[in-house]
Amino acid sequence: MHSQAQLEHQASDALAALGATIDPGTVSDAVDLYLCKHERETGQPVDRDAIGATVAAETIQAATSWLLTLDAPTQTHPAGATPVQL
Repeated sequence: MHSQAQLEHQASDALAALGATIDPGTVSDAVDLYLCKHERETGQPVDRDAIGATVAAETIQAATSWLLTLDAPTQTHPAGATPVQL
């Protein structure tokens, strides 16, 4: 079992290993967001002090993937090109 604080630490370590610089508060928010998403999808509360291995792995993967998009360099566009808004 893992605690939310452990997941936040593991996510921060994974991001640092990839060279990302994300504020710890943002990492904490992302982990909490994905735990809340899991709760909403399953209809079951997640004990923040006893998170199972599967939920922990899914949360770390999802949070780090999303946070890496925040740390990505800004996209540049060729002169005259207009970014497409979806």
